[in-house]
Amino acid sequence: MAFGDHYAKHGHLHDHHCEKHGGYSGICHSCAADVRKAANQAMLVEGFQTKQRVKALEADNAALKKFARHVIQVECWATEDYVDGGDVQEMAEKLGFISPHIVKPGDDVDRSLFEDGDTFYRFTDMLKE
Repeated sequence: MAFGDHYAKHGHLHDHHCEKHGGYSGICHSCAADVRKAANQAMLVEGFQTKQRVKALEADNAALKKFARHVIQVECWATEDYVDGGDVQEMAEKLGFISPHIVKPGDDVDRSLFEDGDTFYRFTDMLKE
């Protein structure tokens, strides 16, 4: 597009004429507006994703607090003899910290401890390192 065509389309010329609209190394106001619009849209998407991640982290934090309080109050303070690992495991599963896994042929597990069909627990993504 020639300078005259750019002026006819956009109503202005610049010392650094827009590459998209006909040469040199600058950018016209119209193209700059398009870039700003795209950047603003990207920031909105990023902001939404950040808010979603913050909500997920807040939920994880609340679950961790609930679990810690349960272990301390119910398993430590209210128990005179010992901590009941089954109760702790049940609460951990209820809150989403661990999930059951049924051993299948080909699973990479210690076969001296587990056979096919046995159930053991794994950390969920919330507690993975």
